[in-house]
Amino acid sequence: MNGLKTRNAELGVDIERLTQERTYLQSLDQSIVSAENISPAVLNRVDQALPRDSGIPELLTLLGSVSEMDGVKLNSVNFSDVKTSLARGAASATSSVMQTQINISVSAADYPQIKRFLGHLESSLRLLDVVGINVSLDGEKAMYAIQLNAYAFRPAVVPKAAAEKKKL
Repeated sequence: MNGLKTRNAELGVDIERLTQERTYLQSLDQSIVSAENISPAVLNRVDQALPRDSGIPELLTLLGSVSEMDGVKLNSVNFSDVKTSLARGAASATSSVMQTQINISVSAADYPQIKRFLGHLESSLRLLDVVGINVSLDGEKAMYAIQLNAYAFRPAVVPKAAAEKKKL
């Protein structure tokens, strides 16, 4: 009789665990359906904001076009080593945010030009942080040394064995 009660209790625990796993798998299925319904235009904008690589050519294009638009002279651009850190809330250590440090030197006739330049960089789709600004005078023009950080996302790579196990 005790064996039957113990077995019934074990079955109850197993049924509860299976119910939780079924609920979890159904929520994953719903997430997949939702993700498949995201428009390509939205995915393209996300990829522009947080690309999967450092995107140095795109960063150069962005800096050049914004400086030209605002009448700011782009004197030099220097990209530092990429730093990688674990993405906040990432499920795996293989998901990471890569940070590229950018040092630029620009000159402008007045501060409002620099302010517009920084505003346009800030309002671009690409995620950028202004880390520091140093100002020096060169005759009538002000020289600005600006330190920026740009980010890229390296998604988690699911090992093939784990992906197959999840399908079961």
